[in-house]
Amino acid sequence: MVGQSDCLEFIDVPDHPKARYLDLSVILHKPDLREGDTYYHTQKQDHGLEQSLDQTQLITLAEPASAGGERVKADSKSATSTAPSAPRSPV
Repeated sequence: MVGQSDCLEFIDVPDHPKARYLDLSVILHKPDLREGDTYYHTQKQDHGLEQSLDQTQLITLAEPASAGGERVKADSKSATSTAPSAPRSPV
């Protein structure tokens, strides 16, 4: 039901000391669709998670810890992000 704001019902409570100041219109707004778009799942998405570091290495390395509680330590060199790093704030 994620994103199905049309299934929610609004009850006005003008006498409630906190709720009377809430404006949920921004988060409950259902935007107009562009031509060709849909609100519902209409095409399969491939995020490449099968090739992620978790799937290709980390889950296998962590198996002794999850199965028997053994301590696991591993060293690995890998680049997991193609996004630029965030700028550092001056200290």
